[in-house]
Formats: sequence, structure tokens, C-alpha cells
Amino acid sequence: MDTAMGILGPTALWIDGRPLEDWGKPKERCMLAPMLVYPRHRFEQAKLIRWIWPDDDPPPDNPANALHTYATRIRNSLKQLPVKAVLKKSNGGYQLDVDPMAIDLHRFRAKLTEARGVARTGDHERVADLADQAIRVWRGRALDDLSTAPAHDCRSTLENEWIGANITLLEALLKLGEHDEVLTRLDGLQFDRGHNVAMAKLRTSAFYGLARFAEGDAYFMATRRALRDEGDQLAADHLRAHHESLRAQAENRYTASTPPPVDGPRHLPYDIPGFVGREDLLAELDSAVTATPRVVILDGEPGVGKTALVVHWAHRARDQFPDGAIYVDLNGFSERAMMTHAAVVDEFLAALGHPPDASSTPRGRELLLGTLLAGRRPLVVLDNARGTEQVRSLIPLLSGAFVVVTSRQRLSTLSRETGAHRVRVAPFTAAEADRLLAVRLRTRHDLSRLDRDRIARICAGLPLAISVLAERVAQLPPGAVAEFAGRLDHRHLLVDLGDDGDGSTIARASFAWSYLALEPTERRLFRLLALHPGPDVGVEAINACDGRDRAATGLSLRRLVGAHLLDQPVAIDRYRFHDLIREFGALLAERDEPRSNRSAAERRMYSFYLTSAYAANRALYPSKLGAPEIPAEPGTTPLTFGDPAAAMAWFDTERANLAIATRAAADRGHPDYGWRLPHAALTYFTRAGHFEDRLATLAIAVDSAKADGDLEAEASSLFELGEVRMVLGDYAAASEHLQAALRKAEDTGSTRGQAVTSHKLGELEVRRGDLEAGLVLYERGLDFARASEDTEGMCWAYCDIGRTQRAVGRLDMAEINLRNAHFTAERTGDRSALAVAKSELGAVFRERESLPVAVHLCTEALEIAEEIRDLPVAAAVCHTLAEVHRDRDDLGQALRCAERAVELFAQVRDTAGEIDALDLYGDLCLTITDHDGAAAAWQRAAERCDRVADKARGAAVLTKLAVVRPAVSLPHARTEGSSGRVTASAPQDPKVARKGQTPPV
Repeated sequence: MDTAMGILGPTALWIDGRPLEDWGKPKERCMLAPMLVYPRHRFEQAKLIRWIWPDDDPPPDNPANALHTYATRIRNSLKQLPVKAVLKKSNGGYQLDVDPMAIDLHRFRAKLTEARGVARTGDHERVADLADQAIRVWRGRALDDLSTAPAHDCRSTLENEWIGANITLLEALLKLGEHDEVLTRLDGLQFDRGHNVAMAKLRTSAFYGLARFAEGDAYFMATRRALRDEGDQLAADHLRAHHESLRAQAENRYTASTPPPVDGPRHLPYDIPGFVGREDLLAELDSAVTATPRVVILDGEPGVGKTALVVHWAHRARDQFPDGAIYVDLNGFSERAMMTHAAVVDEFLAALGHPPDASSTPRGRELLLGTLLAGRRPLVVLDNARGTEQVRSLIPLLSGAFVVVTSRQRLSTLSRETGAHRVRVAPFTAAEADRLLAVRLRTRHDLSRLDRDRIARICAGLPLAISVLAERVAQLPPGAVAEFAGRLDHRHLLVDLGDDGDGSTIARASFAWSYLALEPTERRLFRLLALHPGPDVGVEAINACDGRDRAATGLSLRRLVGAHLLDQPVAIDRYRFHDLIREFGALLAERDEPRSNRSAAERRMYSFYLTSAYAANRALYPSKLGAPEIPAEPGTTPLTFGDPAAAMAWFDTERANLAIATRAAADRGHPDYGWRLPHAALTYFTRAGHFEDRLATLAIAVDSAKADGDLEAEASSLFELGEVRMVLGDYAAASEHLQAALRKAEDTGSTRGQAVTSHKLGELEVRRGDLEAGLVLYERGLDFARASEDTEGMCWAYCDIGRTQRAVGRLDMAEINLRNAHFTAERTGDRSALAVAKSELGAVFRERESLPVAVHLCTEALEIAEEIRDLPVAAAVCHTLAEVHRDRDDLGQALRCAERAVELFAQVRDTAGEIDALDLYGDLCLTITDHDGAAAAWQRAAERCDRVADKARGAAVLTKLAVVRPAVSLPHARTEGSSGRVTASAPQDPKVARKGQTPPV
């Protein structure tokens, strides 16, 4: 059996000669794939997360847990291999140790390197053999089931490698004289790869090698023109130089008395893949070949598939036309200029190997065309004719050819004048539509019969509409298909799709053709919408960007979707650009939209997100003091939220947009939004555990506030950034940021700023172990809060003063302050502070051995924290509850609470809290004689201590570790985030779960 592991196959991954889908679930394959591409390379967890979870499928709340689970399953699968492959975890990352030659990709690369080395010796047969061996190792499209950005970039690189291998093989085959083989292989290679100039050179060389000069010249002319249309003048010039070299060689080979042979040109577009139906029309065309006159008109409505039909038939009937086939798009219904009579004649001459001479007259070219076609009976397709007038004068020049004309018009005049046989191309029957839909849906055979019938019916039998909608449906999750299909009864959608054009040329038109077909209002929206920085955008934000009324914007949106310039990937009210289309739109905006218009649209978008975030904050956190609100920009209507659940759902949906909009606002010269947006989303980011968003946006906020010249905003941003650094365990940076914030608060005379910053500096001292110094700063913060009548600040000050007094044994004073906190939190409706006050009161009653009261208070606190999704508070409450259950000798509950505390502290990146929770978990494991569990927890705690340079705490943990298992290493079954998770420890020092205080903006 083949023991290779290949990343290249229909399911992206192959191991032991079998697709990896037989070995694991999709996310497991996604985790293994990059390590097969880069064996023996250590992947940090953050990098694996980017590989595995795309933007539209965010990672779970605890990605480390998920990675551990995947790694465990992958290890079990790897054990089945006859080759040694070990998935290791080191320093928080993962690494696959395996011989690269056991992986298909690396065997492919080795063979290809060998082939290119042999090429220098001139042994072309050996080169072809080695290159062919390399290509045979390839098992399909690389990384096919990974949809993330790193996978896309890697897939592009591997695709280029595979193309390079094929080019190496084809070059060797050319030198061996295998020209037919080269053309056969190129047919498959070039189908979906546009105008690759290296492949174009090879095809032209093969045509000339077979003495099919006319076909080679026609192919060269068409490809060079396409490259120039795409703006790649350098490639066009490169191809032209190659063609001139081939022509010079051919002229040297043939003398005037020995003219080069004339072959029949094959100048047709590629056949339509997955062509279905039309058996009756194909038979009718077959019959028309032998009939008189030899002119056929195919007519039908836009999008009905006229071009697809005639191209498919032409490829099928090529044996009936030994003198070749010539296809010309007349651009009758196109944004490109209509082909003139003279231009079409020149196209024919080029296809027949006689590019027109600039010195020849129009009549001279017509006579030359007649001479070249004399005695020949080629097939000629005149596609997309505007009307009879465009083709009337061409028909006499093609008297010997079999001519097929397609048009959206009936061309009744042409039919009368020439006696042409008219073939009406009608929409698909229901059966044909269903067959096409099934082909285009590919693997999505789970689409219900009802939805398939509905889509086919709404498309009115138009193949173009069916294909476009099927492609869109194939990207939807099953749950969204019914809704999508149910909303497709708007007739404008069909009209827009039909107006995208008829035939393969229009269907494959560049973005520019689709853009130019739009009305001015849709072009403007397309340009402005490309300025939206996030991965997707809701209809409300689009309305803000557009600045028009909702109905007008909605109409334009539907037209953009119909033109395939905008997608609706899942939700019916959310839209997304393809990356390339977004870039195209941004370039148009920069070129065609005045800077003032762009700036106004950007500010409307940022204003929508900001004012809607204000409203969501009010619904979710009514007791919190927020940043001073600013009015919405003109033309912007912020959202309102009737209940906290709706507000939380909006934050969850727009989280990525809020973070990305912050960066965009700063980069595009809107610093006032660059600092306001982070503060509007800050409480949500904090309580929902989105640590990375919180850290990244606050760093931007500091710079933006400075650029905006707002000292209070800068102080507030520094304060929040200091808190993040403190939670992360970077106490030096935290102190620096907080001290800077305090100085600015003092400079501006902000009493509230001094209150919260003094409080936070007190927390920092507590985390460092100096509880008395922390109490002094807490009391100072309380004095400032009282002076500024800041009830929120007073509430949290009472909480932390009480917590710290409990830690130093002053239980009566602790209870007084915590009851003050409880009363203030209830009065102001601050449920987060209420949960902390209840939990800390529970800890006080635990110290007094009133355990039933402690359990009751902590349980209430946990219910509140979970209800409002305040993860940092929930982590601290779980820790306290674990201690209470331990004192009650309920070790099972204690272990579960401690484990949950570790998970939550890790999720919100509170390293100090995680160390405490791990230490407690280790103690609990030791109590039940689970030495492995205790060792795993303490080793992890020691690693965290080392990360934050807490040497004293680390030494204490290592002392415990040495007792249960000297020189222990972390067991795989107990790595972080697994289902066999290790967790927490009883804190030596009280840790502040999180204040949630609003900064002094």
C-alpha cells in the first residue's frame, strides 16, 4: 500500500493512499493540513486558528480546548500509518514530526527538482518522465476543504507549483516532438486558468510544430488581444515576441515554391462544462447542416442559453466541418463596441492565418477572404448580433460556409432575405431546469425538492439565472436555503440576472463590463460600499453608507446582487464582496469618487456603528456610565434595541466590523471615530471574552485620541489599555499606561479619571502581592468617586476594598464594604457589580464557616454573571464557589467549578486568575489522590508563572509539583482546553475579576 500522506486530493488531504475524510472531521483535517504542507515546523496556536477558522466561522470561545481535542484525534489517526508521524505540542504550539518524503507534496517537489536538474543535461525524455511522475503524485486541488485566508494563499502557491510542473513536462514534450500530446494536455490545463502566457506560448508552439499555422496565428491574435484588454501589456508583448520567433522559423523552413500547408482553423470558445438538455435543438442543428440554405438563426430571450447551445453543438459537430470553425462575438448586446463589418472581416482573415495588412483596402480584404474560403466549407458562428443590419453584408462573403447567427432579436428580415432556418431557443422545460440545477449544485443534493422546484420556477427556465442562483445556493448552509429560496419571488432579480448578458462571453465578462452595465445610482453605491472595511455588511450600514432612502438603496442593492458584484452568502439582509471585487470597487472609488464624497460616506458608516453601539450598550448595561455620545451624521439612522438579547445579538453579529472599522477610521483620517468606536464596544468586548479585539482596538484608540487632540479620551484609552496589560500579566506595561493615564487625568482636572485610575493602580498592587498598598489606593479612588458623585466607581471601590480586607483577615470591615457594594449595585442596576458583591460576601461567609449561606450567595452570583454573559466575573465566582464546595467536602462540585474557572480565566486571558485556578485544581486533585491531574495542573500553573515572570509564585507551585511527581512533563490528556481539562487553584492573593468601570472619557 502507498504509505504517502498527501495534502493534494479531492478532499484536500490524503494519508496512506486514502482521503483524509476517512480519518477525521473537517476541522481536524484543517488543523493537520498546514502541518503536512510544512512538516517539522512549529505552528503557534494563533496561526493554527487563522488556518482553521475563516472570518465567517469564528473560532469557539476556547480555541485551545478545540485544538487539543483535534490534536488528540489526529494522533489516534496517525498511529494507523505504517510511517512514523508524531504530532507534538511544545510551547503552546503544535508540530508534526514526519519524514517529508512520506508526504505527496514533498515527493512531488523532489521529483520536480530532479526533472529540472536533468533538463540542463538535455535528456528531454528523462525530464518528461520525471515531470510526469511528479504530476502523477498530485491528487487533485490542494487544500480544497480549507476556506481560510492562509489556506487560500497557500493554495495559490501550490497551484503555481503544479502549473510549473506541467509547463516543465510540456516543454520537454515539445522538444521531443509530441505536439499533439501538448495540445491535449493544454486543453485541460487552460480551461479555468485564464490567459496564462506560458501556456499560450506552448500552445502556439504546438500549433506551429504541427504546421497548423493559421490556427496558431488565430490563437495568438485572440490571446494577445485578451491580454491587452486585461491590461497586461507586458505579457502581450512577450507573447508577440514568441510568435514572431515562431513565424521566422517557419519562413526559414519553407520556400516560396513550397508554401506552408493550409489547415482548417478551430477558433471556438471552450465547451460549456456540465451542459444539459437541448436534445431536440441539437438534433435540429444536426439536420440543418445538410439542408439548404446553409444559414441558421438561433434567437431567444437574454440568458436563455443561445451561445452555450451553439458552442456545445459546434464542438460536438466538429467532424462534420473538416475545413474548421470560426467564432466571432459581434458584441451586439454588450458594453463593448459593436463589431463593424470591416472588423469582422479582419477577424476572419486572422483566423485563416492572414492577418490584414494595414496597406490593404477594405474591398481588398473582402476579396482575400473570398479567395481563402473558396472551395472550403467551414462552420462560422456569428454570435450576439444586434440586428439584421449588422450581419446582412457578411452573409454573401460566407457563401460557402455553414453560418449560425445568434441574437436576442428575431432577425425576421434576415430570415426573409436569405431563407435562413430559424431555431427558437426557448427557456428550459421543468425537467431540463432541474437537471441543470442538480449539475450546478454539485455536492448540494440535500436541497429539498420544494426548494429546487421553487428556484427553477423563479428562474423561468433561464439557464444563466439557474446557474448563478445555484452557485449562490451551493454556498449557503442548509438552514438558510429555505429562507433564501422563499425570498426569491421578486421579479426584479430575474430581470437583473437576465440583463447580465447572453452567452459565454458576457457570462465571463470582467468586473468592468458588469459595472458599466449599471445605472449611475448603482455605480455610485458600488463604489461607496467598497469603502466598507469589514468582512460583511448589514443592510442598515449600507443605508448609512449610501445616504439615500431605504427603498432606493434596497433597489440598488438588488441590482448589484443581480450583476454578481455583491453576494448574499448566508443571511438575507447581509452582503459581502468577493475580495477582488472589493478591491476593484475601492480603486473605482479612489479614481471616480471625489474625496469629500468618500469621506462623508465613511463617516456615515462609522457613525452608524457608533450610535448603534451606544444604543446596544444602553440596552445591555443600563447602569454603566458610557463615553459622551455624539449626534449621528446626517443621513444616518442608528438602530434601537427593545431588549438586551437583541442588543447582544447585534454586538455578536457586528463584532468583527466594529474592530475593523476602528482600524479603518484611524487609517483613513477619522481619529474622532478611531477612539470612540473602541470605547463604545469595550464593555461588550470585555464581558464577552473577546480579548484580542479589546487589546487591538484600545491600542488604536490611544493613538487616535492623541491625533484628535482629546486629552480625556487619551487618558481613558491609556487607562483601559493598562487594565488589559494587567490582566495579561504584563505588570510593567500596565503600570506605565496607568501612570500615564493618571497624569493626564490630573492635568485635565478629571476627578472621575483620577478615581478610576487610582482604583486600577490599587488592583495592580494587589496583583503584585502588596495588599496594604492596594487598600490605600482603593480608598483614594473611593474618595475621588465620592467627590465626583460617581456611583459606579463607588460601587466597584466598595467591592475591591471588601475583597482585599477579607484577604487580610478583616472580615467585619469586609462585610460592611461589600454590603455597601451590594446596596449600590442594586440601586443603580449594575448587575455585574452585584454578582461580584454577592460572590465576595459568599467568600466572607465561607471564612466564617457559614457554608450554606456562602453557597447560596455564590450560586446567585454565578447565575447573574452567566445571564449577562460577563465571563471575567463568572470566572472569579466559579473560583470562589470551588473553594466553598471544597470546604463542604463536596469535591466533585469543587472540581467542576475549579475546572470551569480555569477555562474562563484562560478565555479572557487573565493569567493571574488562571494561575490561582490551576493551583486550586491541583490541590483538589491531590485530595482525591489524582496525582496525574495535580501534576498537570501545577505544571501548567508553573508555565503561566514563567510567562508573567512571577518567580515567587512559580517557585511555590514547582515545590508542590516536585512532591507529587519529580521531573514530570505535561500529559497529553491534560493539555489546556481539552475535554479532560485541568484547572484552577486557590489564590494566594485575591484577584480582581474585572471592574468593568467606564473610563473617564
